[in-house]
Amino acid sequence: MANIGKLTIDLPDDAEHGRASENIFVEGLGHDRYRLQSTPFFATGLSYRDIVIARKRGSQLVFEKLLFIGGHSSYRIRPSDHAGQRAFRTYWTPLRDLGCTYDEGNFGYLLYAVDIPPDTDIATARALLEAGTAAGVWEVEEGAVGHLVVKS
Repeated sequence: MANIGKLTIDLPDDAEHGRASENIFVEGLGHDRYRLQSTPFFATGLSYRDIVIARKRGSQLVFEKLLFIGGHSSYRIRPSDHAGQRAFRTYWTPLRDLGCTYDEGNFGYLLYAVDIPPDTDIATARALLEAGTAAGVWEVEEGAVGHLVVKS
């Protein structure tokens, strides 16, 4: 049975969101290695299923470094204040149909941590995310790209 716990990720002091750290679920793999079991809301450079090195700091398990990219990509969506749920669903549905999922969080504002699985075409997903931004439905921010992106 997997050892599931929480990992603390220290965040930059100058981050716009003003948070000092973020906690996400991880699965223990042994030898200070952990697999992320959720998509970060604020931490950049990490995605679901990435493998990281972490160490104990007091009673907390604290992120140290990324060891292996798991192939998923993470984005954050912050819905526009004037956009309703119907508009959100209209632009989210094609992403869902591609296999994308999200975790929802309320931090004094609504925020979605979006996971784009490795078998999803990242260019199509990005285009759909940008379409929602262009329509004024949401703002999007890239968290980490774990997809293999071939440049022509």
